[in-house]
Amino acid sequence: MKKHLVVLALCLALVTGLMAGCGAAAPKVSSKDTVSTALDAYKAGDLAKFASYWSDTSNQDLEKLKNPGQLFADEGINEQTAESLLKGISAASEYKIISGTEDAKTKKASVVVEVTGVDLNKLSSDEALQAEMTQQLMTNPNITKMTEQEQTDAMFDLLIKSLSTTTSKTTKQVTVELVMVSDKGGSPVWKISNDTLLSPLFGNMQ
Repeated sequence: MKKHLVVLALCLALVTGLMAGCGAAAPKVSSKDTVSTALDAYKAGDLAKFASYWSDTSNQDLEKLKNPGQLFADEGINEQTAESLLKGISAASEYKIISGTEDAKTKKASVVVEVTGVDLNKLSSDEALQAEMTQQLMTNPNITKMTEQEQTDAMFDLLIKSLSTTTSKTTKQVTVELVMVSDKGGSPVWKISNDTLLSPLFGNMQ
């Protein structure tokens, strides 16, 4: 009996040692796939889902995605127009995963992504677009009856329509950092931990 207990103890010690040597379990979804899924959600206009892939839920810019009107509050854009603008910008974006590395032991990963997004600075200085938008607005039969806010909304409506064909874009290569955390069920998952994606995705305004 004692001999069996000794053998059992040795087996348990061996198993424990092997488990310790294996390090932390890797998430089922890779860091590259995590970034790709987040960007797919962004392109589809699901900004809340896009924001859920970050580890820092207190990030103010990400919090604003739940209320798009806050992102453009200083521009005098109403919430409905702001939401349409963001969806137009997101739909016009493109991305390509370049490379990625991850380490389950340190619980850190990095993914290099090439992001092409609408550049609002270039768009706002596009004289041809401005002339076309002004012409369309001035030929509107209701222009004389519009309030200043209605004229602003009408201009943004024209701007939003131009996003699907605009060439005013900028391509940047960014490194997305991720950390391994536990989801609600206790399983390991990768979450984005820096904000390098935000500027090229949201009009290159930052």
